[in-house]
Amino acid sequence: MYLALQYGGGLGKTEPGSYVYYLNNTYSLGAMFPFQWDDAWLSTSISCTYNALQMPSRDMLCSLYLWKRLWNYKAGFSGDFQVRALNKNHGDVNTADLDAKIFSFFRELQLRYNLNFIRLRQ
Repeated sequence: MYLALQYGGGLGKTEPGSYVYYLNNTYSLGAMFPFQWDDAWLSTSISCTYNALQMPSRDMLCSLYLWKRLWNYKAGFSGDFQVRALNKNHGDVNTADLDAKIFSFFRELQLRYNLNFIRLRQ
């Protein structure tokens, strides 16, 4: 088991540069547990998250990451799943009348194929 520290925030820019946007600062502290199941590597974590909004929010973040090699490293399958919570009321005019929390589920799955083993004939 490991200590998990995370930070998120900063600035973003759209292409071709029509406007910039701000990402709210987020700080997380929790625990992470990496493990192996059969031929796959996994890591799960749970964290308490502080979202530095106009009305600060203390929430949770749970995640699962996985990676499995396929066909003797010719391919690999990876992905992550995240469940997070956030107060609906951010302390601004647009969200002042909202209450409770909003829960979000994110997932990203990838299949990677290694092309390095292909040799071109001369």
